Amino acid sequence: MSMVYCRACGKEIHETAPTCPHCGAAQIGVTATGADGDIPAGVKGWSWGAFLLNWIWAIGNQTWIGLIAIIPYVGFIMAIVLGFKGREWAWKAKKWESVEEFNRVQKKWSFWGVVISLVMIPIAVIGILAAIAIPAYSDYVAKAKLVNINMAVQPAKLAVAMYAQDHNGSTNLLYSDNWAALGMSPPTATAETTSISLSPAGAIAVEVAPGVSGNQSCRIIFTPSPAMAGGIAWYIDTNCPPPAPTIVSRWN
Repeated sequence: MSMVYCRACGKEIHETAPTCPHCGAAQIGVTATGADGDIPAGVKGWSWGAFLLNWIWAIGNQTWIGLIAIIPYVGFIMAIVLGFKGREWAWKAKKWESVEEFNRVQKKWSFWGVVISLVMIPIAVIGILAAIAIPAYSDYVAKAKLVNINMAVQPAKLAVAMYAQDHNGSTNLLYSDNWAALGMSPPTATAETTSISLSPAGAIAVEVAPGVSGNQSCRIIFTPSPAMAGGIAWYIDTNCPPPAPTIVSRWN
């Protein structure tokens, strides 16, 4: 003869006992394991462990249907189902000494599910904030460096504009030394630039140092064009990666 569990209180009793000696409840169709028959009182209910740890809980409790929680999109729905039905499935899937033992184990699952969730929430929040803040900071640094490049080019742009005023709006330089035609020396390289060159047509090409906008060197070209009243307008183009194109477009 084997031992079974009381349907009412979950205490272990002899399988032939018509009533529970502990609580007096009538015993009909009681099972010795959690695999068949009615589920004792105290087993059914919501399981935070099954909901929060879903597929991990399913493996630990041999409730293999819970592995559906691994599947994207469907997994969240399965986690909710496990929360409602997980305790019943776990009771039927394994042999338990008593309802007390079952509840003791499930309580541990719920405890660790809540603890792990509480730890993961701030980690997730920090990750989200980092995902927003790091690109924003990188863009801010790149913008500051690009502004420095624009400032470094201003003397050359002013010299080209003055040359155009003296030559009826033309920016075609007449000297073999383009910088000498403007009456200035070539600008020195800065932390953000490797060189600044001047074409015979008055276009200023800036070789941008690696790390300013992307990891590779790139170029920003300032091209003069005749404007009204003998002045000139500047059209600026770049092959630098983002955020340079957006920033440079505001300089036109």
